[in-house]
Amino acid sequence: MKKIAALGTFFLFFFVALIGWNSCYVQAAVENDSNMKTEKYDVDIVVEKDGSYTVTEKIKVHFLNPRHGIYRYIPYKGKIITYDKDKTKHSMVYYAGIDMEDSNIDYDKSEENGNVVLQFGSEDVTVSRATYKFSYRLTPTYQGETYNRAYFNIFPTQWKNKIPAGSSFKIHFPKKTDLNQLYFYEGAYGDATQAGNDIRITKDDKQNVISGTLQKDFNLGSGMTCYGQLGDGYFTGNAQPGLHKTVFAFSMVLLIFTLFAFFKFGKDEKIIPSIQYHPPEGLDSAAVGYIIDGSVENRDIVSLILYWADHGNLRIQEKKKGKVTLIHLKDLPKNTPKYQKLMFNNLFEKKKSIEVASMEYKFADTMELIKDKIQYYYKHKIYTHISSAVRVVAFILSLLPLITFWLMIEHYHLDKGGNLVLGILCGILYVIALFLGCRTVDQWYSITSKKRRIRIILVIALMVLALPGYGSYYFSEVSNGNMFNFCWVYVAVALISLVCAVCTIFMKKRTSQCVQWMGYLAGLRDFIETAELDRMRVLAEDHPDMFYHILPYASVFGLFDIYAKKLDALSIPAPSWYDPYVEDSYFRYGMLNHCINHTVAQTLSVPEPSESGSNSDGFSGGDFGGGGFSGGGFGGGGGGSW
Repeated sequence: MKKIAALGTFFLFFFVALIGWNSCYVQAAVENDSNMKTEKYDVDIVVEKDGSYTVTEKIKVHFLNPRHGIYRYIPYKGKIITYDKDKTKHSMVYYAGIDMEDSNIDYDKSEENGNVVLQFGSEDVTVSRATYKFSYRLTPTYQGETYNRAYFNIFPTQWKNKIPAGSSFKIHFPKKTDLNQLYFYEGAYGDATQAGNDIRITKDDKQNVISGTLQKDFNLGSGMTCYGQLGDGYFTGNAQPGLHKTVFAFSMVLLIFTLFAFFKFGKDEKIIPSIQYHPPEGLDSAAVGYIIDGSVENRDIVSLILYWADHGNLRIQEKKKGKVTLIHLKDLPKNTPKYQKLMFNNLFEKKKSIEVASMEYKFADTMELIKDKIQYYYKHKIYTHISSAVRVVAFILSLLPLITFWLMIEHYHLDKGGNLVLGILCGILYVIALFLGCRTVDQWYSITSKKRRIRIILVIALMVLALPGYGSYYFSEVSNGNMFNFCWVYVAVALISLVCAVCTIFMKKRTSQCVQWMGYLAGLRDFIETAELDRMRVLAEDHPDMFYHILPYASVFGLFDIYAKKLDALSIPAPSWYDPYVEDSYFRYGMLNHCINHTVAQTLSVPEPSESGSNSDGFSGGDFGGGGFSGGGFGGGGGGSW
């Protein structure tokens, strides 16, 4: 538990750090490609009615050293940033589809760091001069109303050469617009300097075409961007990201399946405790240890020593602290379950007595074998087979809504790394919380009320770190303009995941036989944990031996400490089958607890050591009259030779 708490604290600080991290788009410095010289760079852009751009680039290159060709990378996701005249900043995240339409030279297309990478040329051929002409269609996807602005990076800011004088561009618009309202910005990314006299502009209002020619070289790292208001309703398209609808629909399907599985196969019958003072008939303490939580622990096996002692089969003698001897009194009855006989016979091996210390390193394998036999004996009597299988499926499926959402965000998100890392960490926290929740429910009757509360608090804390924790990060990214606003989808996915988690935790269904057993055992457990001393004192007057009979069951319930303190308070004498190492008129049951659950349990469960052991030791705009800036539009990117 301490490790889990420490892990949670670490993740908490990690969340705070990530939420406080204000990521911004930063262009890398451009290094000149000395292997080539760009002789001309022409661009033709056809603005389509739906707001997409069909771009044709014609790049003439002289290679100063033998090279295979050029590469060109074009961003397919990023941020569109504009400023009003009062310097109010507007940010819009976009995701673009980039489809190649034509090329005069063979090429390879790939994706890397939020860019489509086009590689022209052949690995088997080197060239000294070449002209590369290719066309692609860029279709932006964004959120909100139609983006009625022309905003495209004509010459990329990351091209690894100067853009030479004489390079030209031509932009075709689908319908009438005021070409005088188009502005051209030149320089490095973020520069709001208008091109002015550096380009010669030609306007054709009849054909809705504007063209221009560079009058001088653009310096390395400088590009040019066209920006202009086209008027409301100029574009017919309204490109909205739609992947979130798929994620939501998929999550709803998983929710419906999980709810159906829970009510059909996993909903447990209500266990009604009936206060009991006596051990159950026909069930030994080890069997009860398995029945109450579906697992066999070391303490369950060791409790059989108390069980046999109470039934007159052996005597426990503690000669001195930590030195325990088991004395054989009589054999087990013939109808005793095989796992009891296996342990009893392997303990004594036809001896009248054994020192527990002599069994160190010798009994661990037997302990594991006994566990397997107990599970085999009661396996089909505890939980229904279908509910156990469905729980495993539900456990896995409950992760999928969050995973699909994180993958969607990673698909759209600007490449900063935080989302993927945080998504993985949140997933780990969610799995830990879900696993701990399942174990808590399974072990509900084998742990104390205090441990229950601690585990419940831990589960809630881990869920808060995983779900609202990531939500805080995501909402922060949305508010900073770094991500599409799918907040309602995340809230829905988080709630769906939480419902699926709760169903998964309570999915395991007990058999009718087990429900009957648990009514009795839950009542016995409640008596051990909550019975008042006055009531126990009255019972002791009529049935003084009953408290000895309950001892092995208190052990498997995880209540031996609590029960021992009550017996100490009642001054119940030591059972006849136990010889403490300290002869005292006042017997303390804490001694018996230490003897059995510490000394004996530790000794018998220690495996033989291995022979081959190992030692492990943003950008801020300048003073301008509003609009865009160089490199701030769709497209752009950069490239060089290879």
